[in-house]
Amino acid sequence: LLGRTYAEAHEIGLKPSDLGADPAGYAQQLVRLLLPGGQTISVEEVVAVLIKALVQIAERYLGQPVKQAVLGVPARWSANQKRALEYAAE
Repeated sequence: LLGRTYAEAHEIGLKPSDLGADPAGYAQQLVRLLLPGGQTISVEEVVAVLIKALVQIAERYLGQPVKQAVLGVPARWSANQKRALEYAAE
């Protein structure tokens, strides 16, 4: 779902009603996940938390700070998906 629009999510079989809505009014542009209790979170926010956790694990393993990393993506990813990953990694 990273970097996909609602229309693209629908094309892969997910219904927009299953994904929640963007409170800022960008429902047609952003895919957001609906959490229990009605809270929504963007896919990019989930990825950002995962990247931070991976950095912490790597730092513990290496015993030194991690200042740079390379994130590989599939060749079929769109420019929007790549930008979303870059945004999440910031």
